[in-house]
Amino acid sequence: MSFEKSKKYMILFINTTDLENISLALLNGERVTETKTRVTYNENDKTLTLLNMFLIKNKVTLENISEIWVCTGPGSFTGVRVGVTLAKAFGQAKNIPIFGIKKENVPQDLQALRNAPRNERVVVEYNRDPF
Repeated sequence: MSFEKSKKYMILFINTTDLENISLALLNGERVTETKTRVTYNENDKTLTLLNMFLIKNKVTLENISEIWVCTGPGSFTGVRVGVTLAKAFGQAKNIPIFGIKKENVPQDLQALRNAPRNERVVVEYNRDPF
């Protein structure tokens, strides 16, 4: 099932904080389309390709996106950087507002992002586990 191109309010959600999964979601109206891709350690370089394939599969372009939400951690240093950098790059290039959300605040039902507090200051948090 794909999204129709429209001027509806659409959110792109990016979560690259997990060492084993890259999660992407689109929220369009009452519908949430989500994908989780299992990756091996340090394969976050696949995120851009996975995001591109996800958008193409759902017939969505960045012009259809109203907001970008990105998980800011805690999480793997590289994973958090990749997700936040992609969100900021796309947001700046297309003038799309970007909002950060900590991993523990990501709602089970992503529809709740529509009502989440918006703070355009994206602050990242990395794992600080001792060696």
